[in-house]
Amino acid sequence: MNLFIVESPGKIKKIQSILGSGFKVAASIGHIRDLPVKSMGIEFESWKLKYVLTDKGKKTYSNLKKLVDQSDKVFLATDLDREGEAIAWHLAVMLKIPVKSALRVKFNSITKEAILKAVANPIAIDLDLVRAQEARRALDRLVGYMVSPVLSRRMGLRLSAGRVQSVMLRLIVDRWKENQSFVPKAYFGAELKFGSFSAQWDPSSFLKEGEKYNFDSALAEEASSVDRVSVVEVKSKLRKRMPDAPFTTSGMQKAATKVGISMAEAMKAAQELYEKSFITYHRTDSVVLAPDSVAKIRAFAESRSLPVPEKPNVFKSKVANSQEAHEAIRPTDLMVESVNGVSETAVKLYELIYKQTLASQLSPAKIRDTSVRLRSECEQFEYVTKGMVFVEAGFMIFSGQLDDSVLPDLSQGQVLDVPEGRVLNQKTKAPALYTEASILSQLEKLGVGRPATWAGIMTNIRNRGYIGIMSSKSLTPTQVGVQLRDALSGFGFMEYVFTAESEDQMDLVSNGELGYSECVNRVFRQVYSDVRDKFEYEGSAESFFLPPEQRDYAATDKQVEMAKRIANTLGLDLDQVDMSSGRAISEFLNQNATAYKESFVPTAKQIAYAESLGSVLGVEITLEMRQSMVKLSDFINKNKKKALSLSKPSEKQKQLAIKLSESKGVRLPENCLDSLSVCSEFIGKYLKKKRKKTEKKFKCKSYDLI
Repeated sequence: MNLFIVESPGKIKKIQSILGSGFKVAASIGHIRDLPVKSMGIEFESWKLKYVLTDKGKKTYSNLKKLVDQSDKVFLATDLDREGEAIAWHLAVMLKIPVKSALRVKFNSITKEAILKAVANPIAIDLDLVRAQEARRALDRLVGYMVSPVLSRRMGLRLSAGRVQSVMLRLIVDRWKENQSFVPKAYFGAELKFGSFSAQWDPSSFLKEGEKYNFDSALAEEASSVDRVSVVEVKSKLRKRMPDAPFTTSGMQKAATKVGISMAEAMKAAQELYEKSFITYHRTDSVVLAPDSVAKIRAFAESRSLPVPEKPNVFKSKVANSQEAHEAIRPTDLMVESVNGVSETAVKLYELIYKQTLASQLSPAKIRDTSVRLRSECEQFEYVTKGMVFVEAGFMIFSGQLDDSVLPDLSQGQVLDVPEGRVLNQKTKAPALYTEASILSQLEKLGVGRPATWAGIMTNIRNRGYIGIMSSKSLTPTQVGVQLRDALSGFGFMEYVFTAESEDQMDLVSNGELGYSECVNRVFRQVYSDVRDKFEYEGSAESFFLPPEQRDYAATDKQVEMAKRIANTLGLDLDQVDMSSGRAISEFLNQNATAYKESFVPTAKQIAYAESLGSVLGVEITLEMRQSMVKLSDFINKNKKKALSLSKPSEKQKQLAIKLSESKGVRLPENCLDSLSVCSEFIGKYLKKKRKKTEKKFKCKSYDLI
C-alpha cells in the first residue's frame, strides 16, 4: 500500500476515488507541529526555530506514524505554496522519512489528470521554500513576542502588535484621521445643457499652478450665463479595452467584496471549491494560465460563438512582490457553468471565477471616444463634453457592461445657442475611509504581506477590537485601535518600505539568493532597537528568548504601587526586593497575595448574607469568618447551594414558575414550589430562553467605534 498525505480532510474522498485501492489517502490537518505558544520558540542569535507538536497534531502524528509503518511509499501532497512546502518538510522530519529522498507531489487542481501526473512525477522537497516560510514565521514571531509584552506593560492594556496586522491597522487609522480632520470647502463649476447632451466648464485657465478647483462663485455664474458657444475642437479616437486578467488571490477577494462576500468568506468558499475540484489552487499571485488551459478556454469560447482574438491574451502582474509559481485561479472544467453541493457563497464565488476566466481570453472591446471643446462668444470660457460608443463589444458582451454615451454630430466652427446653463455648487470631499476592497488594493500596491493571509489578519484585528465595520462597509478604528497605532508610531516594522523590503528578502530566500539568518537578523536588529528607543526597554536582547519563568522586565508603576500597598498592610520590609525588576516584584506579589486577601474585612452586606445562610443551615458564623473576607466568601460559596435547596421560594417566584410552566407547556419539576434552588433553576432556564430570542432579534456586533 502507498500512503498519500494531503493537508485537508476535505480532499480525501475525491483523491481516494482517483487513486484507487492501492493508495491510502490521509490528512495532516495543516501543521502537525509549530512554535510554542507561551515562549518565543527561537534560539537567540542562531535563529533556529524550536518546534513542538500541536495539541491536534499529537493525535494526527500518531495516526500518520502507524500508516507510514504500514506503507511501501509515502507521497507528501501538501499544498503548492510555501506553507504547504513547509508542512511537507515537517511531516518528513517527524515521520522519519529522509528529506532528500522524500516523494513530494504537487498538483494545481484535484482532477484525475493532475493527480495521476503528479504521482508519476514526484519531486524533492524545495528546502529554499521551506526556509522562506520559516523566515516569515520567525519575523512574525519576533515582532509579536518582542513588541507586544513591552507595549502592553507600557500602555496598561493587553495589546497585540504584528508585523503585517499593525501595518494594516496603521492604514485604517491614518485614513480615518485624514477623513475626520478634513474640512470641506465649497467650490463652483458650470454646466451648459443642449437637450441631448451637456458640457462642463473647464476652469483650468483661471486656476493657479497646483490648484484643482474654482472657488469664485461669481466667475462660475458668469460661465453659466453665456448665450452662444462655438465648436473649437472635435477629437475622435478608437481605443481598445482589454479584459482583466484571470483572478489572483487578491483579485478574487476584491471581486468578492463587491458582491457582498467578505475576504474571510471568500477564502473559505474558495477552499471549498478547490476541495470539491471545481477550481484550481486559490492561493496564488499569478495572472498566467498554462498554455493548454488557454487553448481549452479559447476553444470553448469559439464553440459558444464568443469573440476570440487572433492570438491569446497575455497578462503580467502589476503588483509588488508577486509570487508567480503556479496558475491563476480558474475553473477545472468550463463545461460546468454553475456548481451545486456547495454553500451559497461558494456558488456566487464560482460564478465570478468562471466569468473572469472566460472573459480573460475574449477579444478586447473597441470603443470610440469623442471629445468636443466649446468656446464662448467672448472667448473667455471653454467647455468640454465627451461621448463614448462601443464599436465592438468584445469581452464586454459576455460581462454585460455596455453603456453608450452618444454625442450629436458636431463640426469645428459650428455655433450653438445655449438653451440653459447652471452653476454647480460642489464641495471638496474627504479621503474615503477604507473598505475591505480598497485596503486590499493598497496592501497589494505597497507589497505588504501576502494576499492569502490578509483575510485572517483582518479577522484578527476585528476580533481584538481594534477596528469595526460600519453599515457603509467602511473600516473604522476603535479608540483602542487608535491608541495602539499611535503607540507604535516610528517603529521600523510599521514603515511600508521596511515591510515590503522584508517581503523582498523572503522572496530572495525562497530563490536561494539570501540566507535565512541574514533575513531574520535584519528584522531583529530593527525591532530590538525600536523597543529600546521608543519604549525605553532596559532588558537584554537575550531576555526575550528566555522561558517566561526566567524572563525579567522593567517594573511598572502599578506593580510598584501594589507591592508598597501589600507591604504596608502586612507590615513587610521591601529592602530585599529589587523594585526595578518586574520579575522580582511579581514574585513578591505572588508570595503575599493570599495573606493580603485574607486581610480584607468583609462588608456588612456580606456578613448579613452569610448569617442568613447560617440560620437556614443551623451553622454559626464565627468571629474568624467575620474578620476575613476570604474565609467568609469561602463559606458562602460552599453553602449557598445547600441553603437554597432548603429555603422556600417566595410567592412571587412560585407564581412566575407556574406562569412559565403554563406558557411553555412543560411540567413543574419535583419540589419546584418547595425548594428555592429548584424553583430558581426552573425560572432561570425558561427566562433565559426567552431572553435569548429577544437578544437574537436585536443582536449586532458591538464595537467601541469612534
